[in-house]
This record gives sequence, C-alpha cells and structure tokens, in this order.
Amino acid sequence: YHRVTPKPLDEINKSLPTLFITEQTFRKHLAFYNKHYKIVRFSDLAGYAKNKSADIPYNLLMITFDDGYEDNIRYGAPILSEYNVPWTLFVATDKVGKKEVMWWDRMFALLTHLAQEQSQKECQEQRKASPLPTHVQETLTQFCDNSSALFARFNKCKMEEIHALIQDLQSYCVLSEEALQAENSFLNWDQARKLYPHADVASHTCSHTVLTGMALTEVAKEMSLSKEIIQNDCHREPTAFSYPAGIYTNEIAALVPKAGYHFAVTQDRGVNCLTKPYTLKRINLWEGSANLSSGEFSLGFFSFRMLGFL
Repeated sequence: YHRVTPKPLDEINKSLPTLFITEQTFRKHLAFYNKHYKIVRFSDLAGYAKNKSADIPYNLLMITFDDGYEDNIRYGAPILSEYNVPWTLFVATDKVGKKEVMWWDRMFALLTHLAQEQSQKECQEQRKASPLPTHVQETLTQFCDNSSALFARFNKCKMEEIHALIQDLQSYCVLSEEALQAENSFLNWDQARKLYPHADVASHTCSHTVLTGMALTEVAKEMSLSKEIIQNDCHREPTAFSYPAGIYTNEIAALVPKAGYHFAVTQDRGVNCLTKPYTLKRINLWEGSANLSSGEFSLGFFSFRMLGFL
C-alpha cells in the first residue's frame, strides 16, 4: 500500500489514483486478512528465519506501506488499530517532517491540470495559436491514454530528465504550491515514534532515488544512513529495507545485509519463501486492484490477487 483516503477516488487530482485506497475498501481488505492469514511483522519473520527447525505457517502475511505519507497516520493507522493488525511503514528519511512534494505527485498534478485545460474549448483555440512543444504534447497524450504506464516508464528515467520535464510543464500551468503540499504531506518523527507498538518504521532510503541510477558506494550510504537516522529518531533498529520503486539489481541486493538489514522488499509480484530474504516479493494494492469494471469490490477477484495470480 501507499496511501489511504476518505475521499472517493474520482475526487483525487493531485496525485496518482493508483497509490490510493479508500477507507471503506481498506476495511474490506483487513477483514479478509484477519479471516485468512496470520499477520506478522518483520521481527516475527526474523524469528522464523533463525529457527530453521520450526514449522512456518503457510499463511503468513505482512502489511507494508511505502513512502511515509501523512495520510497513513491520519486515515490508515486508526483502521489498522481497529482491526488489531500490525504493519510496517517504510519511510524516506529526508522527507520526514518536510514540506516537499514528490516528483510523481507534482507531475501528476501538472498533467491533470493541462489535460483539463485541453478539454476546454477556449483553451483549445489558444493552443491552436500557441501549441505545446512536441515532447510536452506527447507526454500529455500518453498520460491521457494510460497514466500508469507513463509513470512506470518515468521510474526508469534519470532524475535530470524528470525535473527538466516538470520545469517545461510548469511553463504552461501554475499550481498552488500550498495546496500541493497540503494534499501530499509526509509524517513527522513524532508521529513515527508514536506508531510503536502497532507498527514498525523501516527504511525506504534517505532520498527515495531509484538506486540503479546511483554508484554502489552511494547506494550503500543511502542504506546505512537511513537506518542510522531511523534508529536515532525512533529509538528502534529497523530490520527491513524497501527499494524505491521496487527497482534493484543483484549487486544492490547484496548490499542489504552489509548495511545490517535482515530483509528487503521489492515490487516484484508474488508470494514468498524465506530463501531470498533480500528480494521479497509483494502484492501492490490500491482501490482498483480488486474491483470489477463497475467499480464494485470483488472478494473473489481479491482472493486471486492475494494468491499472486493477478
């Protein structure tokens, strides 16, 4: 998971809808988990991994949230406590307590604004007289066709390219920085500390930079420094690491135990065994991940997704 919202999904226009789950649907997910799984945290998993002679339950489940958005605390945490479910929050330590808008949130808001403008007759006439640059128009067209595919491609781009495109987009529309920050704020360290014992705080690096674009020495620094910061600010040692955007290489995964972590999670889809603790698979879930075309939640569809089939 990434974000929780009390709003209907069609009211979200300042960040990727595929990051959100509504409170109502999240409750349905948690009720399903409580019925069918033994929900654990990474410290429990470490115990199973250490005691090789122990029988490991076949239905272990861990609930994770990436990034550290403040709505995890405001809307997600109370529901998780209501269902008495332990969970793990992966934070990018440079972002904690900061009024900073992540590039994907800013990009989504800019493209949404431009797409809305383009649908208005007055703006259409204006664009005929002063068309958008080709690369901006192509990005906008791809966004309208399939925003998820576009942002998946962005995850593999260099940050210089992404920031250059954002600058170009900002030349053609002006957004309220205050509103963007309010919609996409991060939790602070005081909120993070108060999560225990209901949740563990773990590392999502310092900067949330995709690691494959960095030198291995910098990757190692991101892993070790973020671990140190979490330990100092939350007074507990994080045992798990989450690769930004789920992207990694074998060389990067080999640095995880050297930094002192017992586990690392990817965004590779599927279920796990404990033989590959530094490339654990996950199932990415959001509002539409188990909904029918009508928008209605499907328990059967959700069951298949949780088995790693969808």
